[in-house]
Amino acid sequence: MQNFGIRILLNNSILGGNIPDQRERRFARVVASHLQAPEYNAKYFETLPTMWATAYVFQRAVEKEEPKEIEEWAALLALDYFGVLELKKYEPSTLQQEYDRDLWPAISGTYPSPQGEELPGVFLLHTSSRAETVVGAFYPGIIFFPSRGRTEWLKDELLTPYLDGQQLSWGRCVGLLLAEEQAKRMFFLYLRSIANILEQEARQALLHFCTRQITFRGLDMNERVLQLGADPRDWPKWERDHKDPLANYPFQQPRNGGITYYLVSGLPVTAEWMRKSTEVGLPSPLQYEKVSDTQIRVRSGIQEKVFNLGEQDRIVLLKDLFLDAQPYWCTLQRESADVQAPQIRRLHRQEITNNSGAFVQLKVNEIALCLAPARSLLFAHFPALLHEPENFIAVRGRTDEGGLEWEFTLFNQKIIWPTEPKYSKALPDSSLALWPPKVSPDWHLYIARGLGARDTSGAWYLIDEQGRRGTDVRLAEDEYINVLQEPGPNRPLALSLHDSSNRERGVLLLSPLEAQTGGGVSASLAMDFGTSNSCLAFKTEGTAPQPLLFDLSPKMLWGAAPRVENPGFVPFKWGARKGYFPTILLSRVSADLSDFSLEHLQIKHLFQGDIPGLHRGMEENVFDGTISTRWSFNRNLKWEADAKRLWRRPLFLGLSLLYAHAELFFRYNARLSEYTFTFPLAFTTEERYGFHKETRKVVQQIHAFCYGADSTDFTYIDNVDESTAIARAVAAGSNKAVVEVFVDIGGGTTDLAIRHDGRFLVLDSIKIAGRSFFMAAEKNFGNGVTSTEGKEKFQEHLSRLLTESGNRKQLEEVLSATAAQNLDLGTTYSIAINRLDDDTFRTKEGVILEQGMGWPSYQMYRTELFFRHILTYALLQAAAVVADQKLEATVLSSGMKLILSGNGWGLMLFGEFRRSKAKLKEECQEILRMLKTELLRHYEGESLSPAEQQERACLEALRVFDVDLLNERALSKAKTEVPVGALTNITQRNTTQGDESANPYTGVTLRNVVMRDGSNESPPLTIRWCDRWGFADIKKKHEFRWRGERVESLDIGLLESYERPLDYPLGVFTCLGGSGDRDPMPPEEWQKMNSMLSDGGAYLKDNKLAAAPINYFVSRILYPEDAEHLFLNTLATINRTLK
Repeated sequence: MQNFGIRILLNNSILGGNIPDQRERRFARVVASHLQAPEYNAKYFETLPTMWATAYVFQRAVEKEEPKEIEEWAALLALDYFGVLELKKYEPSTLQQEYDRDLWPAISGTYPSPQGEELPGVFLLHTSSRAETVVGAFYPGIIFFPSRGRTEWLKDELLTPYLDGQQLSWGRCVGLLLAEEQAKRMFFLYLRSIANILEQEARQALLHFCTRQITFRGLDMNERVLQLGADPRDWPKWERDHKDPLANYPFQQPRNGGITYYLVSGLPVTAEWMRKSTEVGLPSPLQYEKVSDTQIRVRSGIQEKVFNLGEQDRIVLLKDLFLDAQPYWCTLQRESADVQAPQIRRLHRQEITNNSGAFVQLKVNEIALCLAPARSLLFAHFPALLHEPENFIAVRGRTDEGGLEWEFTLFNQKIIWPTEPKYSKALPDSSLALWPPKVSPDWHLYIARGLGARDTSGAWYLIDEQGRRGTDVRLAEDEYINVLQEPGPNRPLALSLHDSSNRERGVLLLSPLEAQTGGGVSASLAMDFGTSNSCLAFKTEGTAPQPLLFDLSPKMLWGAAPRVENPGFVPFKWGARKGYFPTILLSRVSADLSDFSLEHLQIKHLFQGDIPGLHRGMEENVFDGTISTRWSFNRNLKWEADAKRLWRRPLFLGLSLLYAHAELFFRYNARLSEYTFTFPLAFTTEERYGFHKETRKVVQQIHAFCYGADSTDFTYIDNVDESTAIARAVAAGSNKAVVEVFVDIGGGTTDLAIRHDGRFLVLDSIKIAGRSFFMAAEKNFGNGVTSTEGKEKFQEHLSRLLTESGNRKQLEEVLSATAAQNLDLGTTYSIAINRLDDDTFRTKEGVILEQGMGWPSYQMYRTELFFRHILTYALLQAAAVVADQKLEATVLSSGMKLILSGNGWGLMLFGEFRRSKAKLKEECQEILRMLKTELLRHYEGESLSPAEQQERACLEALRVFDVDLLNERALSKAKTEVPVGALTNITQRNTTQGDESANPYTGVTLRNVVMRDGSNESPPLTIRWCDRWGFADIKKKHEFRWRGERVESLDIGLLESYERPLDYPLGVFTCLGGSGDRDPMPPEEWQKMNSMLSDGGAYLKDNKLAAAPINYFVSRILYPEDAEHLFLNTLATINRTLK
């Protein structure tokens, strides 16, 4: 009897499919006078004159070594070699007599034979299953080519394990057929033998493919090839030592390098095929029995035979792939079914006409949502059921008996599974959300978060496209995640429900999720991991760097989306719309992170934490204290090491990176290949090494989670400091007429970069920043010995800025709640300000500036001093550059330009500073005037050297010509420029030229300095204010001998007076705390400060030079991070703002 499937291929797929009337499909007479040039399109079979044109198109793609076609070609050869496919010849007489009369002339007349031989027949490749699905055909140039008519492929159980969608998958062929070393060797030899008979281009394509495959690595390329004849049917094939009747058992398939035999023992006998012999002389399926894990007994009449299986062979009882308990069902409101089950396939929604028996709870306005009575293991063995369930699964009500009857088609046979579903009242009360909400074969991590009482509504498990079940992670009594991160394509296609006893209670099949072909372009990511706030930026090929904003929210698979944003999972409503978010980590109070290690970071660890600043509206949960019952706050992640909680920084970085990978992959079609983490220059060598070691490891783990465990192809860049990054963000060409001074105020440090003529001459960092500001601000809320003036007005303004109502009572409640959660004022401010957009902040800021801080005001005084001290430090370093580099007015014709960045500049309103570059320019000009007055005192007298005379001239001509305040118009720009800058000019990483130093300048003149280390001792040195502070710099300038770079001690000679500033520039810092140019600091206070400044040990750490003297003066004496700012409080008391 003629095979119907092949008839369809010959009549439809070759001549043109989807034509309902055979008469419409037949060839028509050609009128010679109306010939037109044909237009061929390889995508549509019916537009090609013959099947040979399709073969030719495929051959050309193979010869060009197109990856898709050459892998499918190799898959065809493998499936034929291992017996999954068979080559069958159709004689000309058969084609002429039993098929369309025009078919054979069309095929044979266009056969491309260079020698002019006649076509001996048509050779078709079809599956060796009963379905005999046609997969391809023979063509001498490349042996085999695949057919275009692929709609039947997914229906053939024998073929589906080797498919990825409607594409033959080489990767799956490798996994299923080439697990054994002997199989690899023999097939490798087989491919080389085929290559030996091909024409040059096809031969090279096949040999190149062989040499590139990891599967064949190490195999002998010199082994003598086989001599193959003209007919592929005669070529040697892979042979197994299994004989009839086992070899002809119809319910078997290659799997995991062996053969899996599916026995029907124990199934409900619902069909005749179970009892009937599959072929003449063979037993029926029911006569095959499992003896042990490695033996099958076949009974035939009174005879029986036991077959021993191969090492990789397996036995599966089909009944074990179905539930041993009744599946669950629940009710859905008819009008809200799409809300409760938005992604569930329609076959699970049943309109029950007989609501007795199992469905007695069903009401008129409800439908039944019924789970399929299958275990997840069924889909691991038969993944085709997941891809096109409508072809393999059906369900119908049983009118007489009640309940449901499920029908599963396996190996072209129908298995009927009757059920009496069990009602689950609590199931609709649970929910399940999936992230990412899109899928791709190139993305390898999917996480579902479930909510609901586990003892009543159970727990959902994801099932991926290969039938593998996700890993369950319990987070709380009513919360869990399920994680898919198996190798290879692992898109989620179904859900399996487990009850409180962890028994499977049915499966829900998912409608196809939105697909994304990701990784089309390469991308670079930079992160500014800040003390108070963090932000990310990215750059794809051919685009400019830009801040990364998150928008990829979870998708509901079951239940409705939460109305209120809560911590614990990926945000449904993303915050951080300005491009940055507070550097705060939440950790579960109940979290067990005892098994955490940086080397083995896992997804289950990441979701023991959360980043509240990424959730829109999460601030309210923080301020009312409700969040603290289940979550703890972790702050100061950048600087504070905690030996008992080593997971704090990795969890924050890991979550940030995980979200960034998905955002770029699914929104920008980009795959990350380069990572940059900026660091402050205030980091010690050990801190910098530890930071990069940790972040590099986190990057490695997240990269592998997202792109697959074998994905290690990325670059980690560790040499971009924050000072350089912000300078690079400001687009400016080389300009000899300008010295650019970049000042970035963050939460923990202020970073400084000075650039001239395209070169960075100073890279520096001082620990005076947002944290220092709020240490002073907190005095307005204390009940200590001292009392701050104007605190009521400051509290009023802070209330207006941070709370919805703007009243002090609400601020007190917020601060009380945050203090109970171990949050300081600076952290509270960061959380609250994060929710304000630029327009809202500008409005509130305007009201505060209009009303003013009043006088006396401790907070206004300290704010003014804070910003003036930072500007003074920056201008002093810039003046040292000008003096050291001898930048005369003829060169530096414009002067200095200050570029001010960082979130810290947003605090100026508490000093009654407007965010105006004009106002700041006035401040800078006045500070520079004061600095120049003091610095020029170094050059008084007649005995100046020519170099000193030149320095004086340079200083006298120095001026501030411009100030650029990056947050003047947009608050976010001041912060996001750091990671943007890290990705700017990405091919030019070096910050200086040659061996030129970018060390900061000393800032003060030290006399009679002697350094010692063992036998090393320097002569008494005068280290001038405009000398660089670095051992190599000092040694080079003073030309003394020294072995190594170790410095054990540093002594500074006695001062002429300890009751006035050690050096002239220091007086500017204290003069700024008074009125006019008079220094208000009492002599006894200077005596204390000078004693600290002249302690040489303060400038050493680990036997190396540490912070420069001017840095030490500002960071450790005026603004110590771990103590009261006593000297500044003295100035505040003198100015009557503190009493």
